[in-house]
Amino acid sequence: MDTHGRPDSRTAAAQPGTAAQPGTADPAGAAVDPTEQSLWRPLRLLQTAMDADIGRLYAEAQVEGLKPSFVLELLRLHARGPMTITELATSVQRTHSAISQKVAAMRAAGLVETIAGADARSKTVVLTGRARAIAGLLTAEWQATEAAAAELEAEIPYPLSRVVTDLEEALRRKSFHDRIADKLAADPAWGEGARAAAAGESGHAPPARAPGRAGRAGHPGSVAGAPPRTGEMGR
Repeated sequence: MDTHGRPDSRTAAAQPGTAAQPGTADPAGAAVDPTEQSLWRPLRLLQTAMDADIGRLYAEAQVEGLKPSFVLELLRLHARGPMTITELATSVQRTHSAISQKVAAMRAAGLVETIAGADARSKTVVLTGRARAIAGLLTAEWQATEAAAAELEAEIPYPLSRVVTDLEEALRRKSFHDRIADKLAADPAWGEGARAAAAGESGHAPPARAPGRAGRAGHPGSVAGAPPRTGEMGR
């Protein structure tokens, strides 16, 4: 299973008793599509549906151009004042690239402006008057959404926030990278594909290597610090 939720079993299309490999054909001659299976796709679809419900609330309140995914950054800027894109990205635990794109979208919606920073390479993000005027509304939605999430967690036997905590603990014991690498080390298709890719770039096939686990270890893939909200893994 990877970040797309792909499980270890390769395909539901394989005939009983066969072990279809990714990219090979099934007995009927059709190519196997491993993406037909996904353990965690339902979670993404659930988050998308819940995010759409938040968007409906803003549409009903006639707040135009506002996406639920903007609310975290807008509230952070309202509470802490103008920030550079780098500072904002660090504050909300996003990449610089992701925040740069989001700032561009919020600027197009008339919610933020960017001004020259302390040096020529940086830009400072500031709220517009329109964003400041709806800050109270955004705060009310955020708090109501958190309360609704807590209500949902109380209705199910295993709260999502507990799931996240338990997954983080498991990933501290062994990273997602290392778990996937262990599976790939035992899969001939991975080694063959890597050699084929290298041959395509260099023009000749590299020598075969003994199977094993390579690369960095220990990256936990944590989502700590983000509340269990919808949308972008914690909004």
